[in-house]
Parts: sequence; structure tokens; C-alpha cells
Amino acid sequence: MARNKSRISVQNIESIPISSITLDHEIQPRCQIYDHVVKKFAAAMRQGEKFPPVIVYYNGAKFWLVDGFHRLRAKEIIGDLEILADVWQGNHQDAVLHAIGANLDSELKLTEADLHKNIYKLIGHPEWKRWSNSEIADLIWSERRIYPSIARAENR
Repeated sequence: MARNKSRISVQNIESIPISSITLDHEIQPRCQIYDHVVKKFAAAMRQGEKFPPVIVYYNGAKFWLVDGFHRLRAKEIIGDLEILADVWQGNHQDAVLHAIGANLDSELKLTEADLHKNIYKLIGHPEWKRWSNSEIADLIWSERRIYPSIARAENR
């Protein structure tokens, strides 16, 4: 069963308080936030450079950050209390899946460790572990389809 990589977003761009955004390790697709990237973004923001909105998922009660962890941290460093966000409706599971595929066009590519983290997240989930290796590779935008099969073998 093929997964649809296209996502439909009703562009709901709004400024929301940074303090209302939940940073969830399970959603974060990276193993770490890079200080040099945060500092570079913060310096550019201080100079007035505009950045794209972060992406959050909202379930009616909670905002989960899906894309823009470095940008959010840079906003905190420069003392901003709000951030421009593209707000999507969805639950935690929707947020996790979106985050895994969110860095396709990012200048800061996912590392090998990040890819492994996301693969293990998928094969450890009761529903997602039934996906084929190709479906998982498609979600993480990986041409390296061998990773899911290696991870499955290691997980036995």
C-alpha cells in the first residue's frame, strides 16, 4: 500500500506564542539541534532577514512543532515571544509522520543517525511497522532503501 507523500495544508499562517508550542522529542526528526545553525539564524533574524513560518500541528488543545526547531530556538535566543507558524490540524501521530519527511528540501540534510532514528521510530510503531521497506524509505525521502531492512534485521 503506497503512502501519499503529498500533504494538503489549508494555509493557516498565524503568529503564536512560542511558550504555547510543545517540543516533543518523538516528533523531532533530528538527533540534535546544531548550535552553529541556531546562532547563524539568530544573527540573520537580528539583521531583519525573513524566514519561512515554522510548521505546527494543532489538535484543539496542543501545538506540536513539526518543522523549524532551529528557527524556533533562534527566535528564543533573540528574545522574541511569538513566531509565525503554518498551523495544520492533526494529532500527534500526524505530526510525527509529517516531521519525518519535513527536511527533504532543507539545506541542513538529515544525518545518517537522524535517518536511523526515524527508521527505528517507524518500525517500532504498531501500525507503521507493517509498512514495506520501500514505503518507509519513501517517507524518509531516502534513496537508500536498504536502511529499513537493516534496521529490521537488527531489531529482531
